[in-house]
Amino acid sequence: VVAFASTEAVKDVMGALATRFHAAAVPDVASFRVTGGGVEATRPVMASKILAKTEAKGEMVFVSVRSGSYDASESPVTPELTAIPYEFDEGGLKTILKEVIKASGDKVDLNEASVVVAAGRGVKDDEGRKLIEELASLFNGAIGASRSVVETGMFDPSTQIGQTGKVVSPELYFAIGISGAIQHVAGMVNSKVIVAINKDEDAPIFQYATYGLVGDLYKILPPLIEKLREAKANA
Repeated sequence: VVAFASTEAVKDVMGALATRFHAAAVPDVASFRVTGGGVEATRPVMASKILAKTEAKGEMVFVSVRSGSYDASESPVTPELTAIPYEFDEGGLKTILKEVIKASGDKVDLNEASVVVAAGRGVKDDEGRKLIEELASLFNGAIGASRSVVETGMFDPSTQIGQTGKVVSPELYFAIGISGAIQHVAGMVNSKVIVAINKDEDAPIFQYATYGLVGDLYKILPPLIEKLREAKANA
């Protein structure tokens, strides 16, 4: 089994590599395990509407793993590395990367943040967006969002979390006004502590929450932010 990070570069070449080595390929998996005859993986399918278990059999299997799917940990053994030099003619390239444009601003990176404050459709206006931003700043955390609220234009596409966005696993995750659709949950379910705020007590997000608050986020967040400000000032 050869495991890759599910980056744009890997997406470009993994299929071709698998063909070259006569290997099976399972891209963009949320999790996988090695079985007797190959690999069993969980990955989004049907335009990321559902999660499917996929089994790939063969002597060699390539998998690419979504960011945040697993915790980083020290290996119990020191791997043996072999450098293989490779030369190629740039003139033969059909695609050339000209420039990488990063998101503007100095905001905390979602993939590196220990605290993520994520907004869903319950955040309906600038007042709600400012509450999300203020809560995130108090924790020096990153701002996230569900696909539905990103599509309204209220949050930048770089903040999108879920099967069609980023996968995160912070120490603390606030799901604010997020119903808990499987597409979003797949991007944050590995968070250590999940705090959900939603006025619908039957919202699926509460099934995954460590702590849940049922109520209007516009009434819950202001006093919470004020208490956090006081605690920070007295620390």
